Amino acid sequence: IPITNSFVTILKKFPEEISITAAGNPIRKTLATALQREGTKVYVLHHGECAGVEKYPNAHRNDGSFCNYFVCPTQQITDNFRLNYSDSLLEKRSGTHYISSESSHYENLYQRYRSSPSSGRYNTIMLIGFGMNHTRYLDGAGYFSYFQLDAQYRVAQLIKQNGYRLIYKVHPDRADEVGELFSGISDHVEKKRFEDVWDCADGYVFTHPGSTVFGHTVLTEKPMVLVDLRNNNWNEIGYKLLCLRCNMVGGNFDSDNRIIFDETEFSEKLNNPLPLNDSYVKEFLLGETRS
Repeated sequence: IPITNSFVTILKKFPEEISITAAGNPIRKTLATALQREGTKVYVLHHGECAGVEKYPNAHRNDGSFCNYFVCPTQQITDNFRLNYSDSLLEKRSGTHYISSESSHYENLYQRYRSSPSSGRYNTIMLIGFGMNHTRYLDGAGYFSYFQLDAQYRVAQLIKQNGYRLIYKVHPDRADEVGELFSGISDHVEKKRFEDVWDCADGYVFTHPGSTVFGHTVLTEKPMVLVDLRNNNWNEIGYKLLCLRCNMVGGNFDSDNRIIFDETEFSEKLNNPLPLNDSYVKEFLLGETRS
């Protein structure tokens, strides 16, 4: 039966509340909107490991701004999302409220990633792959496979030139698209979930911060480097703390719309990891800085 307004009329009783994940899915969104009009309270659940430190206004309008309640895992992330998006006209009309589930999710991940003592080695670097598909995302600087494939191959070359063993971590859903593209430059192409192979590397490199894996790596003790494009849409309060955890290499686009960055700066920051600073983790993921 098609999920439309006429669909909800055949229900004998409307639910008082529903919770939805992946709320940008057209069928789920249609169902949620129709039920919301009938008085059902709609709760949309926070997706992935996003702490609200980078803003995605178009994506959030699609999968969150229409609901009664948007549920985040911690109070600090809740505050970030409210700060980032509650001024939008759609949310003012919808009356969206941001609430925290006070989840122990990040505490559990923190305990998992900190349970193994650090080896002190810094020989193997994991380059976190982009989801190489045909989609050009609404938000995010350089969030398109053509941009990322070119940038990531050059980053892989630099990692090898600096004498490191390289693991290219393929996005699990895009192994077929990537194929053997990074086999020639990498020592190993990893297709398993990050959670299962995270300790195979001594440090991590990103060319985009929107990966779910980014939210995991900050919880480890291992060094991080990000090619940070100038038009990344940061929440400035969170960005200042993130810069204490992750080495940032400035990036931009040239006249050919190609991602460029200072390769000397990249090498310097790759070779000189930041000392571990958990201010970002404690503030947003563990909530230890607030009572």
